Amino acid sequence: NCERVARFLQNHPAITTVNYAGLEDFPGHDLHRSQARGAGSVLSFRTGSLAFSQHIVSTTKLFKITVSFGSVNSLISLPGAMSHASIPAEVRAAREFPEDLVRLSIGIESVDDLIGDLSAAIQSYNTPKSSVDKMDKP
Repeated sequence: NCERVARFLQNHPAITTVNYAGLEDFPGHDLHRSQARGAGSVLSFRTGSLAFSQHIVSTTKLFKITVSFGSVNSLISLPGAMSHASIPAEVRAAREFPEDLVRLSIGIESVDDLIGDLSAAIQSYNTPKSSVDKMDKP
């Protein structure tokens, strides 16, 4: 299930980056394959816009918003605003931890339903680019 979600996101023009060890272009993919049978159920992706990422997190219906992962339910989080929010912004920036990063933990729901939910959340974001740029700047 997670690999199908990762491939959907990787092929979506609105998504800038997908981090999942099961994808061939993931740094360390070959090493991972040599040491593990599968790539797991957690992935992350970027949109290029904090506002867009926040929209996706808050708009999905099948994903629970939580900082945890490893449940039978699919989970979604925005680590920069949740689990890593206590780390100063300049430290996150120095460690190249992007604010627009969305983390998913894929559960046992229908993968087609999960992809449909993500697709609907992505498609429902209609803010003009100029407005998005202004929201993302301090």
